[in-house]
Amino acid sequence: MENNIEIIIDEILDLRCNDNFFEAYQLSLKLIDKHYDLFNFYIASELAIELNEFYSAIDLCTKLIQASLEQNDSWYLSVAFLLRAYSYAKIGNSEGALADLNMQILKEDSDESVFWLQNHDVITIDTVKSLIKK
Repeated sequence: MENNIEIIIDEILDLRCNDNFFEAYQLSLKLIDKHYDLFNFYIASELAIELNEFYSAIDLCTKLIQASLEQNDSWYLSVAFLLRAYSYAKIGNSEGALADLNMQILKEDSDESVFWLQNHDVITIDTVKSLIKK
């Protein structure tokens, strides 16, 4: 089973590297159903943002936040809050974006950034603030 999951993850990453975001996203959603894992939620969230599917990204980031809290993983937790804040900002939900930016984990790691998305600029706290003009 674990070997199959690794093969699927490799396929998702290959699709992503070849700009096949939609196929990678669909496969990542199937993987989440089979294997509850922080990385799987993270990659699905990232792919949803690549596709400008911000409502889906918010839902996936919320699940990633819950899973990160359960597993006490601060890196995934801070990135999930940042990505969710960005997604909220992109749909015009300034309140949601500010609430996520005010989470203590982001205050402790204020230089957190996501810079590997191809269809979006570097995502930082300042990027989100500029989107909501705060």
